Amino acid sequence: MANENPPDAATAWHEHNISQLRHFRSLSLRARLEAVQGMADVVRHFRQMRVEGRFKESGIRGGEARHPADHSARGGSG
Repeated sequence: MANENPPDAATAWHEHNISQLRHFRSLSLRARLEAVQGMADVVRHFRQMRVEGRFKESGIRGGEARHPADHSARGGSG
């Protein structure tokens, strides 16, 4: 019988993170290195956008990211 109560946001977030880590660990070394290189490319792109002023103010300062479960716990949307 399936669980009738959906997981709370923190549990769902944790389960998603674990599934992502399992997937990454299943990749070959080459695929892992390509994934990390791709992430570095995104970081460089965002850094350049920030330098050019193409990011709008998000209210998050100092590279501090909010956990979605933390946001929803305060009554925020998304």
